[in-house]
Amino acid sequence: MEICSSKRYSFLCGNFFATLEGYDPYLINKSQMPVFVAACRNGGSAKTYSHLAQIRAYKKMHKYDYGEMMNQKLYNSSMPPAYNLSEISVPVFIFYGANDAAADPLDVELFSQELRNLKAKELFPWPLCSHSDFMVAMNIKELIYDKQFALSRTRFNYEREIN
Repeated sequence: MEICSSKRYSFLCGNFFATLEGYDPYLINKSQMPVFVAACRNGGSAKTYSHLAQIRAYKKMHKYDYGEMMNQKLYNSSMPPAYNLSEISVPVFIFYGANDAAADPLDVELFSQELRNLKAKELFPWPLCSHSDFMVAMNIKELIYDKQFALSRTRFNYEREIN
């Protein structure tokens, strides 16, 4: 996907990601889109995206669904087993956007209900905030990161300043 790393055509890949993740024309840092798209294109496979689609369809975090026969062989069940999210013992902080097609508010609510060590669940106060805004929004530090770090420091009494 060399076209994604081209400044001239990166908008095509950006539009593709916007379809999957939600789009925010006000916060998105268009100059960073070629860097973002080039990095993202190396981070997934068809199986990964298929698994994410399965999780979305089932509304449950579960292992990969290979079909009844292969599931039976691998999992000793016709259906893939669900992950037991209550076993996650590390502190979890969830930050999400209302316009996030990859992790919409309903999905976040369902996911967070299963976590036993949820420390914070924060909806970003911008109605068009999308999935990619957490990575490439203009003023990302002031808009999102400062709040995330402050909340983390408050909850854990961190002394060290994070810049």
